[in-house]
Amino acid sequence: MTKATHKKGFTIIETLVAIAILMIAIAGPLTIANKGLQTATYARDQMIASYLAQETMEYMKNTRDNNIYSGYNWLNGFGSGGSCVNSTGNYCDADPRDGFTQANCPGIGTDPKCQLFIDSNGYNHKSLGSPSPFYRFFSMESQTADGQPTGTEETAHVVVSWMEGSIPYDVDLTSQFVDHER
Repeated sequence: MTKATHKKGFTIIETLVAIAILMIAIAGPLTIANKGLQTATYARDQMIASYLAQETMEYMKNTRDNNIYSGYNWLNGFGSGGSCVNSTGNYCDADPRDGFTQANCPGIGTDPKCQLFIDSNGYNHKSLGSPSPFYRFFSMESQTADGQPTGTEETAHVVVSWMEGSIPYDVDLTSQFVDHER
């Protein structure tokens, strides 16, 4: 008569369950860490985009104020011949180191004419330095009363956009500019 012997050890099912538990224990924290990095990257890019938009808006306000104090037309210098001041789709950019430039951007997303480059002096449109993920443009629209431009009030829109993978993001600032002389 033979005795049945019980072998001690793990079955294949027990081994697979143990491996699955270990995989979940490792994958969970890695997924959380990855999401944290994505969130930190988005927050960084949003902050940079906000600063770039504010830089342009403040430069525009400073130009308007300097024009008024110097006795010039309050919109003097906003693009060649005021080309940034219209509602026909001309978009421009302002570089505090280089004045206003008409970028002729289509005013959407990632047109190469609107792309900012970064060098040791900061961001610019001159293709100097490395391409950044940011695109910046502004436009100004005349306010109307009874269908006629008032000539004393403009709405400025500054947009900075960027892509995170295939997801587009933007920061949009709007401000009312008023000719304080009138």
